[in-house]
Amino acid sequence: MFLHITNAVYITDYKIDVLFNNGRKGIADLAPEYVYFQAFKNEEKLKPQFKEWGYIF
Repeated sequence: MFLHITNAVYITDYKIDVLFNNGRKGIADLAPEYVYFQAFKNEEKLKPQFKEWGYIF
């Protein structure tokens, strides 16, 4: 089954609220920083940068 976006609403910056045809809803963060965070979130030396970006507290 392929999912299709049935509704998308711009929130801010690179964030979009999306609704799929199966009823699931969520916020897509398309910022390049978020992709970098996902790839390197376990790197201790990068944690200060991730805190500054708001991805960890």
